[in-house]
This record gives sequence, C-alpha cells and structure tokens, in this order.
Amino acid sequence: MSCNCRFALVFAVAAAAGSCAQVSSPLSDNLGGNGAGADLAMPADAPDLGDDGTNGPPRDLALTPDDLAIPAAATDLAMPRDLAPPPDLATPRDLTPPPDLVVATPCHLVVNEVQTQTTQAASEEFVEIYNPCSSAVTVAGFKLGYRAATNTNPASSSDSSTLYTFTGSLAAGAYFVLGGSSFTGTKSGSLASGLATSGAVALRDAGGAIVDSVAFGTVSTGNAFIETAAAPLPPSLTSPGGSIERLPNGADTNDNSHDFSTANTATPGAANH
Repeated sequence: MSCNCRFALVFAVAAAAGSCAQVSSPLSDNLGGNGAGADLAMPADAPDLGDDGTNGPPRDLALTPDDLAIPAAATDLAMPRDLAPPPDLATPRDLTPPPDLVVATPCHLVVNEVQTQTTQAASEEFVEIYNPCSSAVTVAGFKLGYRAATNTNPASSSDSSTLYTFTGSLAAGAYFVLGGSSFTGTKSGSLASGLATSGAVALRDAGGAIVDSVAFGTVSTGNAFIETAAAPLPPSLTSPGGSIERLPNGADTNDNSHDFSTANTATPGAANH
C-alpha cells in the first residue's frame, strides 16, 4: 500500500470517529447548527402575512375609509332606549296634592241680583243680598256701597255713596232686598240713593273690606268693584222689570261677566232662574 492510500484511510476513519462523537441538541438545531441562520428564517412554506401576495400588513389590520365613515343610518348615533330616563323617574301621582288640601274660598254673602230701572220709573230698582252659607252671618256694621261707572279710586278709598248700613244677622239661605223709592215688591230695606244704568255696588264688612261686588254695564277699567270683567247691562223693561242675576243662584267665580246673566223677569227675594 502506498503512502497516500494509508493517509486517506486514516483520515476517513478519523472523520467517522469525529462524526459519531458530536451530540445534537434542540438549542443547536434552533440556532442553525454550526452557526447557520437558516433555522431562524421564516419557513418557506409559511403563509404570507398579507393577502395580496406581498409582505405588507394584512388587510384585516389595515384602516380603510369605510371603517372611519359616519354610519349611513342616523339611528346608529341615536341614544339607545336603555339610556333614556325611565318612566319610574317621573313625578308619581302620589305626590300630587290631594283635593282635601286645596284651600276652598270661605262661604260668604253675595250680591245676587240687581235691577236699575223699568220703563215706568228710573227709581224702580233693587239690590238683592243672599246668604248661600249653611249658617247665619252677622252683618252688623256691613255697608252696601255704590260707585259710579267712571270711579277708578282705590278700593280702600271712599265710595261714591253708601246705599245701606246693615244690622243684626242674615240667616242661612235668606235673601235681603233693598228697594228704590218706586220699587213695588217686598223689601227688607230702602236704598239711600238711586242706581245709574251702568255702575257698581259692593258689600263691605264692618272693617270696610269688600265681601262681594259687581260692576255692570259700561264701566271704566280700574273700577275697584269689578270682579275680572263687568256684568251685562241690566235690561230696562216694563214693570216689574228685568234684572241681572247670578246663575246658578248664589254662585261666585269672581268673574262678574261669567256669574251674571240678564233676566226678563226679576226675582227679588227668591232664587234666580
């Protein structure tokens, strides 16, 4: 055997012996074995991150104009019903003041009917006071005052005239008729002076406070005896004449124009109709 052949045989045996002595490990494999970087590269068969054949960002992660656009339907931006104030937050009916707590106007005497004249006589006239209450009312010191249609002085000032000063009391459901000099019916007292076709009368208590009043006909705005708006002009008819009367009888809403109606037949001392 030549020298060259012996050297080749020795080299081959040594190489084989060295190959068997090497220990493989996952770390060396992952690091590419003998320093090779192929193991760290993306495998050739790995799917591309893009869906358009490039290595760009996947389409699912990209922002598109459609994603940023305002929804076509306006209802998408509306407040959901769940965020609206629920009906339970509304004021419950139980918090409404019961009718029993409403302050009622105390029962009081009223000027119930007025006649200013007939075609026979200007003094054929009367004013009727009525007690609609369930008990008698003391009227000592009460006065029936009169104001001309153009009298716009404050309520606390003196009236144009005093038609009558009362004494005693007025029974429940009773009528008190004050008649003029030509009045032909039954009366409880006499008027100290006459009534104009348009004017106003008021019943004042002993302290001068107005208990009730009525203005009738054409009366100047600001007349203290007007309750909201004046009542109609009393009719001038053949004796025994007509009047303006409260309907329903004795009702008082503090609006003369609403409470009084004209009547072709007066009913002094009796219920209105």
